[in-house]
Amino acid sequence: MFDRIASARPGESHPIPLGMIDDLTVKFISPSLRSIPPGIRSIERRTEQELLARRRENGVGRGVQAMNNMQKIQVAMLRVGLTANGLHLVDGHSFNLVCQGKPTRHATVLQYRRLAEGETAPEIPIEARAGLRTLATDAVWTCHTWLNPNGLVCVDLVQRQPGVEPLGALVTRKGELIIVKTDRLIAEEEEDARIATVLLEELEGI
Repeated sequence: MFDRIASARPGESHPIPLGMIDDLTVKFISPSLRSIPPGIRSIERRTEQELLARRRENGVGRGVQAMNNMQKIQVAMLRVGLTANGLHLVDGHSFNLVCQGKPTRHATVLQYRRLAEGETAPEIPIEARAGLRTLATDAVWTCHTWLNPNGLVCVDLVQRQPGVEPLGALVTRKGELIIVKTDRLIAEEEEDARIATVLLEELEGI
């Protein structure tokens, strides 16, 4: 499925065509419990061994790493871009990730999916939506993105750095998920307005 996308070297990223993707997961991983947004449902604690076993059961193996150790990346515009490309937020949850001999880390997981005809995305509680927006906008992250054999795309965001100027932004452009260079924080509303302008221009050009 992802045969034409080469594996990225550290500090390198490759565009990911969104038209071929039905499922995408964004995972924020932080050592701070305060990174978990209020209102997000919590599931049972997991060890790394349990996660690896579950991945194998679901056909999530070591696939192609399209974005490798991209540092100081902001993701405030990601939700708007994914939704504009037909991938809707259908679930959000958190869990504690336990690794023997290491401090416990805390993960917030957002699941995006392409909806079937007539299907609507479930409503995310207002408190959770506000917390997720804060999580995505108050810090920059180190970004890794995996293209798995079962077709699932996983965006892993680690090493949260609040109050730091970004070097890049994870965005959607012309139907692709890419990282663009930027030295400023871009608000979700600004990205929403940009997408609306592009769609209007496309309609006027028909």
